[in-house]
Amino acid sequence: MKKIFMTCYGGGHAEIIKEVYKNLINISDIEITILALTTSKYKFEQERIPYKVITDYYNKEEDKEIYKLGKEFCIKNNIDTSIGEDETYLYHGYPLFEQEKKYGKKKVEEGFKKYGRGIFLPLQFMKKILQLEKPNLVVTTNSPRYEKAALIVAKALNIKTLSIEDLFGVEYKIYSDEMVSFFNDLIYKNVYGENLCIISEESKKNLLNAKTSNFFVTGNPAFDKAIKFYNEHHKEIKKNEEKLTICFLSQNYPERFLIVKELKDIVKEQKNFDLIIKIHPNEKLEEYISYIDENTKVINSNLYETIFKSDIIVTVDSTAALEAVILDKTVVAKKNDYIPFENMNIGVEYKSISDIKNKINEVLKILPKTYLGFQELKESEWGNNRRGLLNIDDFYFKFIGSANPPQTINDWQKIPETALATVTNGEVFLDNLGEFTKIREQLLNYYPEAIRQNKIATRLMNISQHGQYNYVRCLRRNDLVAANQCLYLFVDEVMHLVFLLNRRYKIFYKWANRALLDLKILGNEIHKLLQDMVFAQNKIPYVKKICKVLADELRNQKLTDCESEFLGDLGVDIQKNIDDEFFKNYSPWLD
Repeated sequence: MKKIFMTCYGGGHAEIIKEVYKNLINISDIEITILALTTSKYKFEQERIPYKVITDYYNKEEDKEIYKLGKEFCIKNNIDTSIGEDETYLYHGYPLFEQEKKYGKKKVEEGFKKYGRGIFLPLQFMKKILQLEKPNLVVTTNSPRYEKAALIVAKALNIKTLSIEDLFGVEYKIYSDEMVSFFNDLIYKNVYGENLCIISEESKKNLLNAKTSNFFVTGNPAFDKAIKFYNEHHKEIKKNEEKLTICFLSQNYPERFLIVKELKDIVKEQKNFDLIIKIHPNEKLEEYISYIDENTKVINSNLYETIFKSDIIVTVDSTAALEAVILDKTVVAKKNDYIPFENMNIGVEYKSISDIKNKINEVLKILPKTYLGFQELKESEWGNNRRGLLNIDDFYFKFIGSANPPQTINDWQKIPETALATVTNGEVFLDNLGEFTKIREQLLNYYPEAIRQNKIATRLMNISQHGQYNYVRCLRRNDLVAANQCLYLFVDEVMHLVFLLNRRYKIFYKWANRALLDLKILGNEIHKLLQDMVFAQNKIPYVKKICKVLADELRNQKLTDCESEFLGDLGVDIQKNIDDEFFKNYSPWLD
């Protein structure tokens, strides 16, 4: 059995490793272990590819000082812990522990302020991992941190190495040279595997110092997906004669907001322009909220879909810009050595931010007027983004406040039920990426059971109050207005309860009565009783009948064994039997 150890960080590098893994895993006598660094784990999760993280190698007793150091450092420097606190603390703790011993705490702090995580080189930690995993081959992408440490250690242990260069072999050279000088340590020089996969012959010219003769021009495996996407979609595209779309592929560079400002000025000046800001996975959506308006959207997912909807792609040096070229889009990039767009005749380059406008004017093309025969319809300020050509993130954000399904109780409680009904209703005619359907299916799995039971308890208490108690009292004192209010609230809560019993989100009130006919559990029966009640002179018998039908169904579903016909009693019983301490003690009146 041959063992391969792979490691990478982030989204783009994970795409490389993911494709390599998928092409190797079915070969017999090969065992693959992946160490997923930072956000790369999310890519592997999406594809159900097994992986390990730093915490899998953590020894609580031996490494407690490392954990403590990492935690203190992250808190002090306000480090984002969204990938998990333990993982974040250890990701920082292991290299810091080693480097502080070697260079001193002050020097390391100074280096981090100057170069950030680029100083990380956890050699001892990677040695522990490789001695544990005992691989025959180490495969990494070209990031200069944990990946570099893996290559250095592998070579020292006489393990074969392969590194995959995602760009053109010059992106980290200056960076590495500066840190060699800063720490006065040659260990920070660029390190490559004995075998080196490169994107093109252009890369080979820049990597003559890599101390290997084993070059393989493979292209970037991560781009296979872009090629497939293009082959499947490019014939569908038609020109739009009304609007031009500029897409800025952002990255966490200081000048990114200056570029956004320049592009917004261009859009403002040219009335037929739209701007899409596609942020990097390491950026936060909140940083861009102030830039959103009727002509500017900010998106954090669906890269290919976003590029495909655009005419011109603007970037500093994003790898995604190369994918845009594969998708047959014109790229305007900053002039640098990282991606020589003009030398390779795949785009144009700007020297300064003020030069972007001129470059855009050189390459303007016209958007498709329709997509697959559908044209966007803008009916009103609040009625748009519901029909025609839609952005997936925009659609879900408009209705549920997020481009992702709810994950926590708090997330679920924030979303109006009618909004959940809107985004799960109707038919999906086309979803080539599968992203829209993926989110939709998670929402269709319905509320967690504890939330459903709490909502049912609330409906029962409201039904008993409005229909069984207050409606009769209002009639007795001849307050017909209040009585009709009670009846309206009763009807609304009854409908809502039927939706809950069917595990369906209650839709907007004007459609709810008609929608009862589509519900298998009590839908037709309650619909007829409500219809008959509306036309009856004496409505009290119908109120009683409806409540009995509901009570019987609740007992039939084993939600309660309470024999009372007063639905408030059933609500209390269901509430106290919820198998969740939070909701068991959560007031139904806070619904």
